[in-house]
Order: sequence, then structure tokens, then C-alpha cells
Amino acid sequence: GTNSIHMQIVQLHPDGTHHVLGGEKDMTRLGDGSFRDGRLKPAAIARALGVVARFAKIAANRGVKKIVAFATSAVREASNGPDFLVQIQRKTGIKVRVITGQEEAHWIFRAVREATAPEHADLWSIDIGGGSVEINAGRGGQLLLSESLKLGVARLHDLFLHRDPPSKKDWE
Repeated sequence: GTNSIHMQIVQLHPDGTHHVLGGEKDMTRLGDGSFRDGRLKPAAIARALGVVARFAKIAANRGVKKIVAFATSAVREASNGPDFLVQIQRKTGIKVRVITGQEEAHWIFRAVREATAPEHADLWSIDIGGGSVEINAGRGGQLLLSESLKLGVARLHDLFLHRDPPSKKDWE
């Protein structure tokens, strides 16, 4: 993601269910400054590469047989996003798939539904990320409304806040 990289290690069962065996999260802040000029910064790339390599090592030590990796808005929108993905694959062997905002919203809906509500319940969720905000609504386990908006915290910071504390012009 734009702010953090998450890893979930799961055991899949033949009936389609799964069991979470463990997870990791690191606040890499990959998208820092990227929305201002449309490029991932070298320091952020280095942090993210280190985290992905560490996660790959953890997965290997746990006997993980298949790694599925996704990238979201910071990589999706950065002009050097494809180069970053090549670096990940060269360093770790992991091929990362860039997902659309709509796919991101769909995956968030599924994760929130599984973590918080039975499949027959009504569900509204708003996920405020670094590069985007995903809004979902579902009924009876079915997704009814799903939107991904370019309103993430890192994006808004990059585009509108230029000083700390913000100037009067920044606030306006």
C-alpha cells in the first residue's frame, strides 16, 4: 500500500476455507512525496524493497509454497512504478500485480466482511488509505456499492500541505 506493506500467511483447505497462520505489517510510507511529482522516491523504494525481502524470507522460513502480491495506488500511479516492480522481482523473485482501485475496494469489502460480519449481515465500510479511500456497502454478503476515490491521506498531504504547521494558504 501507499503507507504500509502487509503480509498474511494462510493455510488453504480443499473446501475453499482458510486459516490465518500469521502476519506482518511495516509502515514503509512508499508513497511519501509521490503524489506531488508522480514518482516513487529512492528512499521510499529502498525501505519497501527491504521490507518485501524480509517478508519473503519469513515466508520461506514458514514453508510458504505460493506468494500472491498486490500493489495499490502509489505504485499504480507512479511513472517509475513499473521499475519498482522489476526491482522487487529481481531481489525477491516475487511478481507483484498492480490492482485497480475497483479491485482494491472489492478486496477490502471481502476482508472487512470476513473479519467483522456474517455473510447475511448488512455492511458498510470506509477504508482510508494513503493514496485512496474505498467505500463499500453490502447486504446479505453481496456487494451493492463499491467506490475507490483518490482521497488518501498521503495524497492529500502531498498535494495540499507544504509546511508544518500548515500555512494559512495551505489550510485554504
